[in-house]
Amino acid sequence: MADHRRLNRLLAKGHLSGKEIARLVLQNHRDERAGRPPMFADADLARARSSLRGRPAEATIYSAWVEVAGIVDCMTMEAMVKALEVEKRLIFVIGSLTNMLQHGTVRDALRLATTTDPQKTKSRPMHPGWRMVQTWLEREYKPEKLQAIVDAIGSCQMCLRVYFARKTIIAVFSQEIGVDLFLPVLQDRDEAVHGMLECYNQLAERTREAEPDEEGFVPPDEELDFPKDFRLPMIDMAALAPDPVEVERMRQRLVSPLADDWWDGALELGVFGALADLDPDRKQRLRQRGRVLGSIDLALGEMVGAF
Repeated sequence: MADHRRLNRLLAKGHLSGKEIARLVLQNHRDERAGRPPMFADADLARARSSLRGRPAEATIYSAWVEVAGIVDCMTMEAMVKALEVEKRLIFVIGSLTNMLQHGTVRDALRLATTTDPQKTKSRPMHPGWRMVQTWLEREYKPEKLQAIVDAIGSCQMCLRVYFARKTIIAVFSQEIGVDLFLPVLQDRDEAVHGMLECYNQLAERTREAEPDEEGFVPPDEELDFPKDFRLPMIDMAALAPDPVEVERMRQRLVSPLADDWWDGALELGVFGALADLDPDRKQRLRQRGRVLGSIDLALGEMVGAF
């Protein structure tokens, strides 16, 4: 009832603009997607839309902005998929690194059990049980297993670029329309991703303990938590965000109320956000080819197929 009266007051002050009416529709859309009761009744929104009769310019603006609901739904689903892929890879990496830390106590016990007694001339024989432990540890630290961890982080960073690009697209539309279009389910995933990245970075930092400190001291191998030559990169989330130039390019497209152009702008930011390392010349050729084909996705598929 309060929202009904609020809409009545807005209409009583004069015609709402096409963008203002679209904002009301998008608020309802967001509430429905979040599983909440819509803020405005359908009859109230129909009455607001009826005020667009005889105002073709405002109707065009309205039509463009309500199309944003579809764009945001698409980007939200893609962001969710990439967030889950990031979580899957980080679970594997964090679990593997945690296991390696736990192996440290086993390695210490093995070293104590097999170290030569300096008071004796003969080495202490290795008990068959410890030999099994040694074989198990060697298997855990096989080069291909360590490489799988490195590869998982490389793939994770690519997924994060795509994820952050989709989030940025939603953020741009949210800022321009004045409605928070991030659904709670995506916010939950975002908190999970950030928490796992923080955990990963703490572990990745410990893989650098074999590097010399300011005085050139390097800890002996037996004091290291991870193999001496095993290094993992820190993940800088800000460095994986889309280029601000590309973000501004998308924002400028919103000046003209052309829904198809807005779709193209969102898809373009999604592509170049994921391909941040693409050289400027190739990026420009890809952009131009996308305009010729009518789709940046088609141009990207063509470019990938050429390799």
